[in-house]
Amino acid sequence: MEEEDVLRLALSGSACVGKTTLAACLAERLALTIIPEKFDEGISRRKDKTVKDKAQELIVLFNEKSALESAASRFVSDRSSLDLLHTWMEHKLHKSVDEKLTTHFVNACLNRLKRYDYHIFLPWGVLPLVQVDEDRKGKGVVRNMNKFSQLKHQAYLLGLAHLAINKRRIIEVPRALTELDDRTDYVVEQITVRQKHFKNLSQGAANVAQSSEGSS
Repeated sequence: MEEEDVLRLALSGSACVGKTTLAACLAERLALTIIPEKFDEGISRRKDKTVKDKAQELIVLFNEKSALESAASRFVSDRSSLDLLHTWMEHKLHKSVDEKLTTHFVNACLNRLKRYDYHIFLPWGVLPLVQVDEDRKGKGVVRNMNKFSQLKHQAYLLGLAHLAINKRRIIEVPRALTELDDRTDYVVEQITVRQKHFKNLSQGAANVAQSSEGSS
C-alpha cells in the first residue's frame, strides 16, 4: 500500500459543534471510512453503575473503536481516544480505580493518538446548542445544555491535544467558518498543504542522506 493512500483523521470537541456532520462530508470528499462515535451505545445510562462498570465501558469502547480504525487505512473517526481520555477524567475515575488501571488506560489513549495523521477541532459556541433527537432521548441520552459546561469540555480537550499531539497534526477550524462547505474546504486545504510540506521535508532529508553517503 502506498503511503499517500493512508489518511487517518479524527474529530474531537464538545457537543453540538458539528463533528458528525463534518465527518460525513470529509468521508465523501476524501473517500474515507467513517468510524462512528459509538458513545451512545457504548456508555449506558444505568443509574446503578459502579465505578468499575464505568471504567469497563470506556475500556471496551476504546477497544472497539481502535479495532475499527486499525481495519481501515483511510478513515475519519467521530471522536477519538482523546475524548475517551477526557471522559475518564471527567468521571474522576482516576480517583476511584486502581492507579495501574488508570495509567494503562491513559497510556493506551495517548499512544492511540499517534496513529492519527490529523486531529480536527471545530470551534465552540458558533452553532446553536440543541438537545438530542427523540430517538436518542428514548435511549436515555440527554445533552448537557449549559454552554459553559460545553466550553469546559472544549477547553479540556484542546488542552489535552496540545499536550499530547504535535501541533502540526492539529487542525483548528476558524470561528468565522460556519457553513459546512467552507469548513470542509478549509480542512481539505490544510491537509493538502501539510501533506505536501511533510513530503518535501522527507524528500529533503533523503537527499541529504544520499549526499552524505556519496561523499563518504
